[in-house]
Amino acid sequence: MKVKKILSVLLMILMTGSLAACGAKGEEQKEEKKAEAGTEKKTISYAEPGWMSTLFVNQIMKVVLEEGYGYPTEAVEATNVALVEELCNDKIDIHTYIAELSFETYVELRDSGKLVELGAIHNDGMQGVYVPAYMINGDADRGIDPITPDLKTIDDLAEYPEIFKDPEDPSKGVFYNAPADYLAANVLNHKLETYGLTNYYNISTPGSQSAEDATLEAAYKKGEPWVGYGFVVSYMYSQFDLIKLEDRCEYDPELYNEENGYACDFVLDSYKICSSVSFKDKAPEVAEFLSKFQLSGPIIADGIGYMTNNDDPEGDDAAIDWLKNNKDTWSKWVPEENAANIQAFLDGK
Repeated sequence: MKVKKILSVLLMILMTGSLAACGAKGEEQKEEKKAEAGTEKKTISYAEPGWMSTLFVNQIMKVVLEEGYGYPTEAVEATNVALVEELCNDKIDIHTYIAELSFETYVELRDSGKLVELGAIHNDGMQGVYVPAYMINGDADRGIDPITPDLKTIDDLAEYPEIFKDPEDPSKGVFYNAPADYLAANVLNHKLETYGLTNYYNISTPGSQSAEDATLEAAYKKGEPWVGYGFVVSYMYSQFDLIKLEDRCEYDPELYNEENGYACDFVLDSYKICSSVSFKDKAPEVAEFLSKFQLSGPIIADGIGYMTNNDDPEGDDAAIDWLKNNKDTWSKWVPEENAANIQAFLDGK
């Protein structure tokens, strides 16, 4: 009996100790969870004006931030002007696509310290007046002879209004302008008037880039004449063989204004990656990544082409496709550990 009693007491002591240990372990786990919660990464918000170029760029950035660094992200959609204002008011963390020279107040906002310039997504923002290459060179594969072989400059268009005939007004040619919400639309309205081309051409200003692209695509498939606005970061640039017409002279800030009718070539713009003033303190490692984040205009144009041709309106599939095929590029943007996280994600897609 005494042995049994002693064993019972020992058993009770062991159970009590085990329960105490479990309780201690449970408290320890709770404390660990509290510590983890305390270091939980804050959501990073980014500007999304809805352009196909920014959708593609932002989806690549999103993968890097979420899968590489473990940050949740949130897209903020609005007009570009409103988004830049929100960035300056510290209500958005990142904007990946602000034109240094075409966005009229950018330099002032940067130099006054209202936003922080981290880098440039690309520096080759070429734009201007384009025609399909077959207009000048023909296309032997398609049986198209050169239509306007001597067309070299914007001024030369005065010789060809009957070639670019407006179907709604045969007395003039038709020039397909940039979309109404692009600054380039205003530039071209003044340029064509200054060059006397409004005497020969009606200006058709579409409501969107896709609407302008549609006019080019329809003409291109038939090998017909077309002239209008073009931009290196666009669906049209990735899909069609185009030639940019020469302007009267290279970009000159003295001429590139309404007063002088924008009588020079378009500015070759740089598209900046910017953050709010407080962002570097919030996520310094992400700010470091963004200082290295760069994609050329043709790469972005190809991304837009992928989006259009593969029914990918948000650009997420295009971003994954590019990341899968370009590790040598993106792995240089981030430390090895973060690159490994991104690759593990891509391997599962």
